[in-house]
Amino acid sequence: MSAIDFNKILMLFESGRLEVVDLWGGSDRAFRRIFLPEGSVILLFQRQTVKLLRYFELLKSLSEQSIPVPKIFGIDAARRVMALEDAGDMSLYLWVNSTSDFSPYFEAVDILARIHELTAVRGASTRPFEFVDLINESHYFTRHFLVRLCEFSPDVLDYIEDEFYGIATEVAGSPRGFMHRDYQSQNILIARGKIVVIDFQSARDGFRVYDLVSLLEDPYVSIPERMKFLLIRAYLDSSALTKDEKQRIIEVYPYAALQRLMQATAAYSYLSLEKGKRWFLKFLPVAVERIRFWLDETGRFPGLARVIDESAERIKKFRL
Repeated sequence: MSAIDFNKILMLFESGRLEVVDLWGGSDRAFRRIFLPEGSVILLFQRQTVKLLRYFELLKSLSEQSIPVPKIFGIDAARRVMALEDAGDMSLYLWVNSTSDFSPYFEAVDILARIHELTAVRGASTRPFEFVDLINESHYFTRHFLVRLCEFSPDVLDYIEDEFYGIATEVAGSPRGFMHRDYQSQNILIARGKIVVIDFQSARDGFRVYDLVSLLEDPYVSIPERMKFLLIRAYLDSSALTKDEKQRIIEVYPYAALQRLMQATAAYSYLSLEKGKRWFLKFLPVAVERIRFWLDETGRFPGLARVIDESAERIKKFRL
């Protein structure tokens, strides 16, 4: 669509003459699907103009570097709105759960390897993802999953904090790159047979392995272990990392899996109890089971293992 089309879209939208469906959004942004004779378009509304302009530059920069993101049809900074290609609702999560076809994951890991090699991405956060952010995620896990949902005493942190530091130290020693930071199956869409990646607003310099486990250890989708092995190998084959760096990715993978799964478990707890989105509770048993699996694989964190075992019993009260 041209700029003239974009202005017409806004005029029709504001007149109330278009069919509109509210999609998901956050505290300072909202997505709406509008229906035109030639197809549907997504309107992104952002409360802060600076954030909207930054995201506009980010998507443009990613597109210029051949990363498959939604096309931009236009932006109006005064109205704080941007029009984007509608990539549909068929996420990788829905695809796999409806078809049992894991083949798009190979394209997803290839795209991820390319994302990790990006440099000088305009509009991305200039604050890198660091060791302290990993520790903050562990504290988030303690507050919302262990204390708020499982009703442990806040003192439980004293019992396991050294182990949190051990996990974070391993992850922080892994190869860095440009990371998406939430590269999971619901942020990867399949449109016209091709992948489109969304939700880059947290992208920044960080740990490559974090994105890889976000995709492959995602509690939304149960990927067979043999398939995970093939996908890790495909990612490493597509990567420009050195032999030693690739080996480090393999070594750190279990620790990164623990880190990301704790973050996801905390997010499910927060969204369920604080935001009323109770359907996230159904993913807790899988997330807890996978945390326990990776604790067994590392064999290093007995305190956290005992807490997770107790947590597995306590979440049964939700009848998941």
